[in-house]
Amino acid sequence: AGYAITTENSAPSEWISSTATSSTSTNKYGNETYYAWAKDWAGNVSSSKSVTVSNIETAAPTISVNSNTTVAKSQTGTITIGDANSGLAAGTYAIKYTWTTSTQEPTWSNISTTTSITVEAGAKTGTATITKNDGTGTYYLHVQGQNIKDKAGNTSTPSAYGTFKIDNAAPTVTFGTEGNTTYAKSQS
Repeated sequence: AGYAITTENSAPSEWISSTATSSTSTNKYGNETYYAWAKDWAGNVSSSKSVTVSNIETAAPTISVNSNTTVAKSQTGTITIGDANSGLAAGTYAIKYTWTTSTQEPTWSNISTTTSITVEAGAKTGTATITKNDGTGTYYLHVQGQNIKDKAGNTSTPSAYGTFKIDNAAPTVTFGTEGNTTYAKSQS
């Protein structure tokens, strides 16, 4: 006795052993129509029963950071976590972050600065903002989500960065001398 699940509506040649009552679930199949078959101890095979599956989600949640290369005294990065399919699982997710002057991904085990994003079940996105008020030059806000989960059970630890231009250097004024300068003392 056993059962089989196929993607074609023709009797299978291979069977999975089972008891009189059995159930199965799997995530090895994709989005399509499946046919279930049963076979008893005497070798009799049932007619198939079909089901069309169209909601299997295997995509992990994502993280992104905006960029702003317009020069300013301070910059605010918006961190977005998301899952366009089933939506995010309810929870508060820790986000590690650091500002650097390099696009190279930091060693995350050395980063302890965090913020958090709280979302309700099924939310497609959640956001947090981080502001940098000092420095002059091009800075990169690197972020890494910590075990972001979606409603389908997919989990990820995604990372990303955004580019920002900051200028906190005061302009300088210089005077140059042109030609000769003459000093005189007058007497009356």
